[in-house]
Formats: sequence, C-alpha cells, structure tokens
Amino acid sequence: MKREITQIRDLELMESELVSAKVGVLAMHGQDDKILQLPMTFYYKDKNIFLFFEEDNDLFETLQFNTNVIFTIYKERKVRTSKKSEYKATYKFLIISIYGVIKKIEDSKSTEELKNFYAEKYSGKKSLQGLDYSLINKAVLIDTEEIKAVEESGG
Repeated sequence: MKREITQIRDLELMESELVSAKVGVLAMHGQDDKILQLPMTFYYKDKNIFLFFEEDNDLFETLQFNTNVIFTIYKERKVRTSKKSEYKATYKFLIISIYGVIKKIEDSKSTEELKNFYAEKYSGKKSLQGLDYSLINKAVLIDTEEIKAVEESGG
C-alpha cells in the first residue's frame, strides 16, 4: 500500500473548489476543551467562509466567538494512473482547510445580502422570491488567516 500527498498552491483552483462545494466540516474547541467537528453547509466569498444558523439553534449559542477554528472540505477526484506510476492508485481526493477566527456578523444589511447568496446556492433558483429564510436567521463568518490544500492518492 502506498500513499502520495501533494501540496496545492493554486489559489484559483482552491477558490473554485470552495465556491462549488456544498458541505464542509467545522472543527473547533467546545466546552470542557473537547474538539467538536460539525458538518455544515456554507457560502464562500472573498476568502471567507459564511455559516448560517436557525434562530433557536443550540449550536449557535455554544459557539465561542473570536477563537480559532478550522473549516475543511473534502472532494473525491477521479483516479488516473499513468504507465510511469509505480503503483495503481485506488483513491484520490482533495482536501482544502481554512484556518481562521470565527466571528458574529453584526451588520444586518450584510447578513441579508449573504442570506440571498446562500439561498441562491442551495435552492438552485435564480429568483429567490417566496423562499423560506427561517433556517438562515443568524450568520457567522470565519475570517480566514490561512488556506491550505493537498491532494492525496493511494492504494
């Protein structure tokens, strides 16, 4: 069994994958210093991740704002083997991790605009008239400090 890991430095590629991805994993310290890992839908814009919560979401209440978090997406990729390769890979995937600080968005105008972008991404509709926004009442952002991407293949 062999495993190859390649660092990706192409920011355009990373951003296009973040724009098209539908779900990621938010990792953060919770109470009692336990690490929480939560799958979340998100919206990516201007090198930041935006997350949305329902009005009475218990998770929102437990967030420790202005602390470091990691948000990661995973994307399976097609395995292509070359004749020069020493082994035949059976899996290949891309991992993009965003390291940053989680913050509340206080500006209601910005929140409304972000809700529209988020709703458009997940509803698949160009017209947002008549959509139920009750699931995206509160917004937070991950203020990106660093983006890392790797591609892993193995088998």
